[in-house]
Amino acid sequence: MTKLESITDLRHTVFHLRMQYDQISDDAEALRTFQIAHEQLLNKFYEENEDLIAIQQYKAAKQDYEYFMRLVDLAFHYYLDGRQGSGPMCIDG
Repeated sequence: MTKLESITDLRHTVFHLRMQYDQISDDAEALRTFQIAHEQLLNKFYEENEDLIAIQQYKAAKQDYEYFMRLVDLAFHYYLDGRQGSGPMCIDG
């Protein structure tokens, strides 16, 4: 599987997990399940893209799902545009 295929799959999963989160926001057990899934996806993302993601970005994404979604989307476009190997990504904010 190429980096683009992997990040495309991850992007799809992250988007659908967010949609599920919007429906379960008042269920403590479901929220915990969401948090576990978030952490697993983030760890997978970091392991596969640690050459693009700074540890500070990883830590921020662990605390903020929206930020994590932005990083995944940025990585997707990075690979889509064929810029692999041209250096780290940068996200403002």
